[in-house]
Amino acid sequence: MTAREIARIKGISTRAIQIRAIKEGWKFTAKRCRGGKAHDFCVSTLPADILLRVSATKIIRDKTLSCADRFIESPWFERLCWTVMIYAVLHFGFCIAWSQLAG
Repeated sequence: MTAREIARIKGISTRAIQIRAIKEGWKFTAKRCRGGKAHDFCVSTLPADILLRVSATKIIRDKTLSCADRFIESPWFERLCWTVMIYAVLHFGFCIAWSQLAG
């Protein structure tokens, strides 16, 4: 996990993460990227507060995506779509009929 990813999850600057990593001696592997090198930090060796935030963010993201995927693939989603389409046809059909009678 890079400093940029950790900073985005924590809601602080990338530079703040880099300074903290140097100060606390986080373990990393250097990897080449566009613009030079990036430090790829080992997630299991991160401090407890950051590890907790990273874990919580991943769990929330996974549960949110799986819940949405399950809903879209369920028969309820198809029923909802049909309901919205029927409502739109009835509503706008009535509006058109009303405008023809009034005009």
